[in-house]
Amino acid sequence: MKLPAVQLVLLGGLICLCFVHSSIAFAETYAPERTEQRGATNDAAVLIVADHPDTTMMKVADDLSVAMRDERSGFRVVPVAGDGAEGNVRDVILLRNMDVAITDLTTLERMRRSKDLSQNLALELAHLVTLFPDKLQILANTGVKSIRDLAGRRVAVGQRESGTAGHAAAIFGALGIGVLPVALPPADAAEALLRGDVDAIVCFCLNAPGIYQRLMFNVDLHLLAIPFEGALQSDYLPAELGHEDFPAFIGKGENVETVAVTLALVTYNWPKSNPRYGRVEAFTKRFFASLPQLQSAPRHRGWRSVQAAATLPGWPRFPAAAEWRPEPKPVASEEMLYAFNQFLNRWTSETANVETPDQQKLFEEFLEWRRSDR
Repeated sequence: MKLPAVQLVLLGGLICLCFVHSSIAFAETYAPERTEQRGATNDAAVLIVADHPDTTMMKVADDLSVAMRDERSGFRVVPVAGDGAEGNVRDVILLRNMDVAITDLTTLERMRRSKDLSQNLALELAHLVTLFPDKLQILANTGVKSIRDLAGRRVAVGQRESGTAGHAAAIFGALGIGVLPVALPPADAAEALLRGDVDAIVCFCLNAPGIYQRLMFNVDLHLLAIPFEGALQSDYLPAELGHEDFPAFIGKGENVETVAVTLALVTYNWPKSNPRYGRVEAFTKRFFASLPQLQSAPRHRGWRSVQAAATLPGWPRFPAAAEWRPEPKPVASEEMLYAFNQFLNRWTSETANVETPDQQKLFEEFLEWRRSDR
């Protein structure tokens, strides 16, 4: 039997009302539980702003997210794709809920001198830890023989107001080379270079397998040397790119001169009374506890050179970082050394033809032997 139109409308309204009522009842039932879960999840998550996926900064952020994750407490680091060194400083000061930023020391000093963002940037930012150098690359087509050949040519320099764009402007300016800058993120810049829309790209993409794999088979591309001269010597570090960095572009035993900047972790200079201070404090403590894991494979090899206690002259150290002290290494007693020598003598006599194990395994066997010998 066909229902009249009015009855159909009333029936549809009744169904919608029942659905809304059931949805409200469901939300009311689980609201307290969800509120508690959201609070716990957000309290345990620290946001760190880095750069685009194909950059060293994002590799650093990914390393931190893996090494610092704690399943028991739920603590984790959440990487956020940002605009690089300069944009990250803006974000950690201005963007809501951004806890930590990856930047570089050259950009920090340049921003402090310019006073574009803050009249006294060193009062708003706090230094957590200095990391390691990040090498710059300029990749060009074969029509460009040297960096000075880029004068008057189109060069992709990263997005506007990004760290890469700032470094490109500083480097070309210091060398007196007037290029035509094109604002493009790394992946788009690589495609533009392959199409011939630009003559070169500037990037920090040493650890960017996506970009490298896209470009490595193009024989018309090569890396340009950046001479370490003039004003570059005051703001940058001298560096070299070798075969192990870009095997498709650099032959064995060859090097390409470039410059580098030193990466660093910074945060807003929160007072201890602010709840946000506690979030960064938790990050800081977890970072130092995770440093041994960060300094092992397959993390970025630069972690091995990090000096956790190093300060940054002219910038305040975040209190939790300044208060950190490395755990004292245990000193073996004479009795322990004597016991270890006994163990080595016994192990050598019993396993004369066995390959020597690594030190950690050997020490674990020693501890087990010492427990069983008592």
